[in-house]
Amino acid sequence: FLQSASGIIQINEIINNSALGSGGGIFCADSDQLLLFSNLIAGNSANSNGGGILNRKNGQMILTNCTIGNNTATNGGGIYNSATDLTINNSILWGNTDTQNKQILDAFASPSSIEVSFSDVQGGFSGNNIDADPLFTDPNNNDYRVSSESPCIDAGDNTAVLPDFLLDLDGKNRIVNGDCQNQDSVDMGAYEFDWTAFGDFAGGCNVNLEDFMLFASVWLSKEGDLYYNPLYDIYNPNDHVINGFDLGILIDNWLEGN
Repeated sequence: FLQSASGIIQINEIINNSALGSGGGIFCADSDQLLLFSNLIAGNSANSNGGGILNRKNGQMILTNCTIGNNTATNGGGIYNSATDLTINNSILWGNTDTQNKQILDAFASPSSIEVSFSDVQGGFSGNNIDADPLFTDPNNNDYRVSSESPCIDAGDNTAVLPDFLLDLDGKNRIVNGDCQNQDSVDMGAYEFDWTAFGDFAGGCNVNLEDFMLFASVWLSKEGDLYYNPLYDIYNPNDHVINGFDLGILIDNWLEGN
């Protein structure tokens, strides 16, 4: 809840909240500016306006690399925006619903403006945005990381990522070469896809025997050991030891990739 103030919300999960009135996830009104970076806003509900976010009578709201998914409300399941300048960059807005069948944005009042760029918006939004299933890993269990075939990988705009906000929701580097093409590009959404996190330690954009051999070389090492390497601690959350939890991730992704 933010009213008559300015603020920054970054690297947070705002999930499964409800409001009898408006603003199930975030209620922001009569404020100067609210900046949101690398946040997951999902599974929230409101009986009135703004299942994910209510944004009303503010000077400006900027969302960068946020995922807004599966929120519900009477109006504006994802975001209810009124009399406010709203900017959305490098974000995913998917699976939000309301009784007016306007999944993303609703209730624009003057004066207000909305700019959306390099984002995946269900139902479409003009400009350089896409309307494609982001292929979340397991949204039913609040895992909104994208899978390896997601169209959101490396599809964002690096210039929208400010120097002070270079981490994703997992605390990992915000800009990596997730699609193994020619350059490092930011993803859309709160999480940055990185093949390493799936067991591709050799950097070949696949998970195979070479990666398993590298993994075996650090097996059962823990933080402080000479041959411990946090690169191989791929289980989330990291437990600072290379063990069966990490091996499970590698097995789950065995022979995935190119």
